[in-house]
Amino acid sequence: MLRVTSIRNTIILQFAVILVPIIALLAYQTVSEAKRAYDVKFRVQLHDKAVKVSDQYTLFMNGVVDAVDTRRLGASALTALRDSAREAALLGGEAHSEKLSTASIELKKIAEVLTSDPSINQLEVFRTRLADVRSLIATTQETFADDLDQAILKSIDGSQQNRKIVAIATLALLGLTLWFIHQMISGLTQPLAIAVEAANSIAEGRAVNIEAAPKTDIDNLLGSLKKMHESLQRSEQKSAGYRQGLERKVKQLADSQASLAEVQSMASSGN
Repeated sequence: MLRVTSIRNTIILQFAVILVPIIALLAYQTVSEAKRAYDVKFRVQLHDKAVKVSDQYTLFMNGVVDAVDTRRLGASALTALRDSAREAALLGGEAHSEKLSTASIELKKIAEVLTSDPSINQLEVFRTRLADVRSLIATTQETFADDLDQAILKSIDGSQQNRKIVAIATLALLGLTLWFIHQMISGLTQPLAIAVEAANSIAEGRAVNIEAAPKTDIDNLLGSLKKMHESLQRSEQKSAGYRQGLERKVKQLADSQASLAEVQSMASSGN
């Protein structure tokens, strides 16, 4: 019995070879774009919060300048100090900055003291510490601004590289697809042409020489035709043998009849 090999599995495998890289490429592009977008968004949030801390602390420092004339720190300045301390604590937690977290704790303590005694003399006690915090906030804002710029540039470079990778991969997959299509068409048309020629030869009673490689045969079609042709040849050989045997028997019968007729003739002549 012929072993039937289905071409369906080959076609499915070829399409899988084409589709799997495309899906993987799209997944890689999606994930990388999402990572870059998240990184940029995170840097934007840190920068915005750093600006907010700086703005609140600037309002507080403006109140300190006004306190030189009024000899007391105003309520709005105290509110700005508390807000800057709260925002600095949030920013320090998100950015994992120990310096900002420490500075926020220090600002809260200063705010508590100034709430009880908002005099210019008490502000004078914290002048150095407040100046250090102002320097830290300014440095932090500049750092986050630089980080944001770098994240944007990195995102742009990554997008450009992705486009190049996608373009190269697309061309490669296009070439692979064309090659698969060519192989598929060749794998179908060549064996079918041989099969048609073989079938015509068998129908006309001519000799058929079918030599099909297993890789180019379609579900063993050529193999089946070859087996059918061999079976027909064996049947013809058997028929020829039977015919020859029958012819010998007919000849023997004719010879026997001739001998009998001769004997009968001689018997008639003797009488």
